[in-house]
Amino acid sequence: MWKARWLILYVMMLSLLEYTCMWIVNSEHIQQNRSFPSRYQDWSTCNPLALVGKWKSGDNGKKRYGYIDINGDVVIPLIFERAQPFKEGIAWVQYGRKAYFINALGNIIYSFKGRNIFHYPFDVPLWSEGLVSFTIRDKRGEKGGFHDIRGQIVIPPRFNLVTEFFQEGLTIIEIDGKKGAINRRGELVIEPKYDYLSHFFNGIAVAGEKIDGKWKYGYINTKGEWIIPPIFYYAQHFSEGLGYVEMSKLDEKGFERKEWIGFINSKGNIVYRLDPEQYECWLCTYRENFVLFVKMEDGKRKGYVFFDHTGRIVFTIDYEQVDPFSEGLARVVIQVPENMIFVTQYNIPGSFSKMVRMIQYERKEKEKPLWGFIDKSGQLAFQPIVFDYVGWFQSGRAVVGIAKRYGYIDRRGRVVVPLIYDEVYDFSSREDTCVMK
Repeated sequence: MWKARWLILYVMMLSLLEYTCMWIVNSEHIQQNRSFPSRYQDWSTCNPLALVGKWKSGDNGKKRYGYIDINGDVVIPLIFERAQPFKEGIAWVQYGRKAYFINALGNIIYSFKGRNIFHYPFDVPLWSEGLVSFTIRDKRGEKGGFHDIRGQIVIPPRFNLVTEFFQEGLTIIEIDGKKGAINRRGELVIEPKYDYLSHFFNGIAVAGEKIDGKWKYGYINTKGEWIIPPIFYYAQHFSEGLGYVEMSKLDEKGFERKEWIGFINSKGNIVYRLDPEQYECWLCTYRENFVLFVKMEDGKRKGYVFFDHTGRIVFTIDYEQVDPFSEGLARVVIQVPENMIFVTQYNIPGSFSKMVRMIQYERKEKEKPLWGFIDKSGQLAFQPIVFDYVGWFQSGRAVVGIAKRYGYIDRRGRVVVPLIYDEVYDFSSREDTCVMK
């Protein structure tokens, strides 16, 4: 018994010594070169990277993060306590007690000073269009502002931020309960007069007003002018030139009910509409020229339908679960064992304008769901695969997982990165990874 204990202690000491030596070497590298180790030596070799994490037994069981390429090769070592995926050419990482913005070459773009004036959600900064949101807290409450990726304050903290990122040069603020928008110079460009205001997509945003307790939605331009009046029961942002809307009517008891659902163009003309008793929208936005609806009959799902821009049915398919297209392929769940449940989550990776629906199945026994991917003709792209979890394709790779161990498959369904990681993220695009900073 005592030999086994000494052996365990010896292994733990070796692991701790290995981590300590690695920490010293990396710290010296950081101080001398103002960078972290990276296999990318110049931008000509740069390719998409994915953030991955793995438990490190020699560091008190803590998880460490790093970045791999699409072949599974480690480009930036797993040495960070916390990290974020690459976006707009930079990634946020925490090493020891310090945090940094780095690029794909490992170069430090900005070292966070730990000043108390900057407060971030979960202590992790959010950045978009080169600006990072932050808040200052005092006795009067919180006010938000923005600094650039090198820590210089661009917009002083004097606004109540509704959202903490810019899109198309604007971000949404709130004054006295009403929403408006400011530009990158902090100038008020849309007066706060709306009860609801979304971000802009191709110069158009959803705006809402609450009148006599009832919401009505329409669309405004970047000047704050109504281009489509607020007449809809519900509206969603434009995608590929079309906006999803719902029109309502009062029933015999005076309650508001959906009359029809469908899509309009930027002039407010109805492109096509559907019976809400026969169809339910699935995310309600076009992706790669298709939008996905659920076919309903007597309140029950009877399959999934893909429509084109004219409202023509391209094909109907009946699987347990179907998702929108990503890089030409749509994820489907072909079969789910009876002893399994699914948990739905919503995530916003990379670009904040892309809402992605993720499905995680919880294993109850040894059975696993059967997954597949269909092409734009509705045919399976490769033989169905068996995993606990399968993600969407990004940069030619999709996350797969079994028993909380994760890796990646390629577009043929082959495992190209072994399932050896405890936490993984979608690959950032080359544009988000390889922007020279």
